[in-house]
Amino acid sequence: MEEVKNKQILFKNNVNGFPKESDMLLVTTTTINLKLPEASNAVLVKNLYLSCDPYMRDRMNESKESYIDSFTPGSPIIGYGVAKVLDSGHSNFKKGDLVWGIIGWEEYSIINEPETLFKIEHTDVPLSYYTGILGMTGMTAYAGFYEICASKKGEYVFVSAASGAVGQLVGQFAKLSGCYVVGSAGTKEKVDLLKNKFGFDEAFNYKEEQDLDAALKRYFPNGIDIYFENVGGKLLEAVLSNMRVNGRISACGMISQYNLEQGEGVHNLSHIVTKSLRMQGFIVVHYYHLYPKYLEMIIPLIKQGKICYIEDVAEGLESAPMALIGLFSGKNVGKQVVAPLSLYALRPLLFPDVHSFRLIGVFSSFLAGPCPSVRVQVYNSLRSDSTAIMEEVKNKQILFKNYVNGFPKESDMLLVTSTTINLKLPEASNAVLVKNLYLSCDPYMRGRMNESKGSYINSFTPGSPITGYGVAKVLDSGHSNFKKGDLVWGVIGWEEYSIINAPEALFKIEHTDVPLSYYTGILGMFTD
Repeated sequence: MEEVKNKQILFKNNVNGFPKESDMLLVTTTTINLKLPEASNAVLVKNLYLSCDPYMRDRMNESKESYIDSFTPGSPIIGYGVAKVLDSGHSNFKKGDLVWGIIGWEEYSIINEPETLFKIEHTDVPLSYYTGILGMTGMTAYAGFYEICASKKGEYVFVSAASGAVGQLVGQFAKLSGCYVVGSAGTKEKVDLLKNKFGFDEAFNYKEEQDLDAALKRYFPNGIDIYFENVGGKLLEAVLSNMRVNGRISACGMISQYNLEQGEGVHNLSHIVTKSLRMQGFIVVHYYHLYPKYLEMIIPLIKQGKICYIEDVAEGLESAPMALIGLFSGKNVGKQVVAPLSLYALRPLLFPDVHSFRLIGVFSSFLAGPCPSVRVQVYNSLRSDSTAIMEEVKNKQILFKNYVNGFPKESDMLLVTSTTINLKLPEASNAVLVKNLYLSCDPYMRGRMNESKGSYINSFTPGSPITGYGVAKVLDSGHSNFKKGDLVWGVIGWEEYSIINAPEALFKIEHTDVPLSYYTGILGMFTD
């Protein structure tokens, strides 16, 4: 049908101080026609991923002299994102094209100036990367480091907000250039990521340092050649005291200042003169002409596993306001992305013929070595489950087709969409009915694809759903240890809903102040 509902996140009014969820509004009553008018030059897109970026805070202020316009109260928030073309009146785009650029915080957008969109040519990498490492974020890191800092091998580099979308890339670019790199972040988890995942030489938690100047002297006894500035305020002041002669500062952002009504002053700017420093701000759009050159560099690095890239994905359009606000208190780890559709619903749009690529990917990466990492955090997983209103629903499943010899193939598994399940357990049942939130892909599962032989674990049953560790939410329970609404982890099916007939094997999740996906890994089976 041509007219459909179009959920939107509207900007309510200009913001003073720290943004709140109430500054944005989810509306579900808007409709949109999925056919453009005749002779239109616009492009109609379905939005797949939305990017949350610190610069968006400036767009919440009342209009003033700035490099970018403020959001319009009563209109959808706009920002970078990835989308699929549904209809086009522009000669550069056709139905089915994948694009990235400025889109609305809504399910569908009409782009009246499609010249600002970038057509996605490389689809053999995760499309969400075009909100970050392959989009504006990646270009920001590339231009700010290579064009402005012009590093030399052996130089000393400091990156603030180093675990963020831009900082994680800058640090890795610096290491690839042969520099000594130190990063700062705001939690122990992020500091560990910098050192153990992103390859920084050192990292520290700035919140635990009483004296930032002393901390920098500890990590840079010979001074700093290059500072990639993301924070501003007191940290910038401490850095200026520790810069070496002829040092360079690439001023990308100053996130510590965005929510202050009165910005903090920096009292030692004279160092810029006495040390012959060069401090340069920049706007990434002025460097987009370098985008093809950047892709030539970064795509091979991604495919070779030489760049680690972490995303923090919030699922559902309604989660977007909380995800954006979280940027300003450091709740995100890596690039903050919003998937307006559920991650499961995205798959047929992005991979129409692929239903089991994640499991295959586990064996490939397990054999080939390190590969880029994706962290998924579902903000709305604790909200009420509207599916429980209907008693019988469709239950998509991944079935195991037959025993495997050699390397597993996608054809060894089968997606079925015709199965149904009753969301109410029979009377006197001792089972637990769950909605599956996360599924774990693990190397041991390859052993379960062999025909049964003396093993510590049973083989998968041909014709039945694959089973493995996962995280789920209880929808109905006949077992005294579990009640509706409980979050659990344990062995579940590769399906949307599972009936657990031996619920004693499930673990109830007590700590919900960490990402639930962690119970497929660090807080789950691999804890032992």
